[in-house]
Amino acid sequence: MGTDYDVAILGSGISGSLLAAILAKRGARVVMIDAAAHPKFAVGESTVGHTSSMLELLGMQFDIPEFVQLSTFMGARKHIASAIGIKRGFAFIHHDKSRPFDLDYSNQLVISPILHGPEAHWYRQDIDAYVAHIAVRYGCDLKQQLRVKDIDLGLDKVTLVSERNERITCRYLVDAAGPNSPVARQQALRDTPTRCKTHSRSIFTHMIGVKPFDDVLVGAERKPSPVPWFQCTLHHIFDGGWLWVIPFNNHKWSTNPLCSVGLQLDPRRWPVPEGITPEQEFNAWLKENPVVERQFVGARAVREWVSVPRLQYSSKRTIGHRYCLLGHAAGFIDPLFSRGLAGTMMSVHSLSLRLLEALKDDDFDVSRFETFNRLQQGLLNHNDELVNSAFIAFRDFELWNAFFRVWVVGEAALDFLRLLKAKFQFKETQDERVFHGMDEVPYPGLLCPDDAAYKKLWDESVASIEAVERGEMSSEDATRFIVQGLQHAQIVSPALGLTDPSRHHFDGSSVTDALSAFAWGKLSAPESIKQRYAGLPAGGMLRMMMNNIVSAALRS
Repeated sequence: MGTDYDVAILGSGISGSLLAAILAKRGARVVMIDAAAHPKFAVGESTVGHTSSMLELLGMQFDIPEFVQLSTFMGARKHIASAIGIKRGFAFIHHDKSRPFDLDYSNQLVISPILHGPEAHWYRQDIDAYVAHIAVRYGCDLKQQLRVKDIDLGLDKVTLVSERNERITCRYLVDAAGPNSPVARQQALRDTPTRCKTHSRSIFTHMIGVKPFDDVLVGAERKPSPVPWFQCTLHHIFDGGWLWVIPFNNHKWSTNPLCSVGLQLDPRRWPVPEGITPEQEFNAWLKENPVVERQFVGARAVREWVSVPRLQYSSKRTIGHRYCLLGHAAGFIDPLFSRGLAGTMMSVHSLSLRLLEALKDDDFDVSRFETFNRLQQGLLNHNDELVNSAFIAFRDFELWNAFFRVWVVGEAALDFLRLLKAKFQFKETQDERVFHGMDEVPYPGLLCPDDAAYKKLWDESVASIEAVERGEMSSEDATRFIVQGLQHAQIVSPALGLTDPSRHHFDGSSVTDALSAFAWGKLSAPESIKQRYAGLPAGGMLRMMMNNIVSAALRS
């Protein structure tokens, strides 16, 4: 029996649009259906190395040059949107009311301009619309302002009925509609209550007139930092919560005066207050945090504040008969560490490979998508461990400073090598099988999903922090345990300084340090780490470094 489409995708946000472009480029008949219309607001505005690296690999594998352009700040700014911000690093400033404000209690992780180049602050209404239009260009149909009221998951096809009684049939349904997933609701897929350990609620908006934090520091408060705070994704962290400041106006080419702002609080300590608006709650919080308040003197919201009573939700399964949940339709934790977009890229990659094969074979057996399901569940579970551990560690800067390093090793060091190796291998062979099996790893969803030593460090670090929360271990003992575990693991080059807890800022711009780390990985590291460096060509690495150095010079 014929169908109108091979694949129908609910939602035309970033995950649905990326998948639609890939499937359409490979000849599938695809439709995206969205109850809203572009341009539209979306949370998840800060990219990380996993985001851009996986996006570049998707562009290379499926021959979609627009993805490759979007994967770099310079490419996105030049070809797509001058409304995006630059992200030269991750910045965390710790606030504790028991002591005077002091930037000695802060961390910066600068995104290496030598190995990678800057990340971006995506102005999502522009980026999401652009990717949706890419999908249309490659042959996808886009139906906006069309709400689906009924889903029939039949034996041999899926039938969708809209509120206008339009009928659409397809061979497979992808629900990428976010937290209000129709399939999750119809199939009762949500965990009730959620299995997530993290507890956070959020109030957020876009504002105009937010000042650079660098400009509001006075006198002895000013201390050197590798890059300006305003050119980072800035996290003001404190016991029980954190505030994001994501500027889009932080470079000379920007045409966007706005800044994204969001306050996350543990609702068990700070339940949603009655009788006041989210904006009033935010202003009251600023009054209690006068150093942060300086950034917002004269700033005004340009859109309504959004309040979410609890951010976390999860699903028992993300796959079923002729359907799957993709990205935030499957679950969500918290914007901390910007893992949402990174997980989206990995999920899209995993699903696209399996769905194209299923379409070719006309076989949509649920077992074909089990690896994809394990990846999505792993992404949610490990992100939950990451964010929950960070929230606990926020109570004590030294504990946070220790756990911060465990995150850095996975986020910016080890797994970067795995993705970089795949990139070099594809450039050499032009064989897309290089990318197959990237999701078939021992620890799906972990920051470094294929290294046993990192998994051991991760599990022990998370366990010690959770012991602090239960009162079974002191913060001092947990801090010492985590640092010693990192030192004993020997999974990162000594040149990077991550095993030295007195070092809070990591520049990443030293050619000497980069070359020392490369030499360590090739010659002196434990055997498992040497294997990560084994496929990296010295000549290719040097050319990449030189190209990035030139690009950095052009940006300055």
